[in-house]
Amino acid sequence: MKVFVIGGITGGTSATTSAEEFQVLQRTMKVLGHDIVNKGHDLLVCSPFPDSADFYAIEGALEAAVDQPGPKNRDTSS
Repeated sequence: MKVFVIGGITGGTSATTSAEEFQVLQRTMKVLGHDIVNKGHDLLVCSPFPDSADFYAIEGALEAAVDQPGPKNRDTSS
C-alpha cells in the first residue's frame, strides 16, 4: 500500500502555534512513518519542509528502516 502524507499545523505561522502543537505533530507523524515502514508499505510525501507532517513522517520512516536488518525486498511493479 502507498500512504501519502501531506500537511502540517493549520494554526498559522510558528509564532502563533504552541510548542505543544508542534510536539503532537512531531510525535504522531514520526510514529506514523515508523509504522508505515514496519508494515512494509511505501511512504509518499509532497513537500517535506521543516515542521511539516511530511518531514516528521520521513524521520520516523528512516528510524524504522535503520532498525530493520538486511536488504529490503520491494515489488516495484505497481
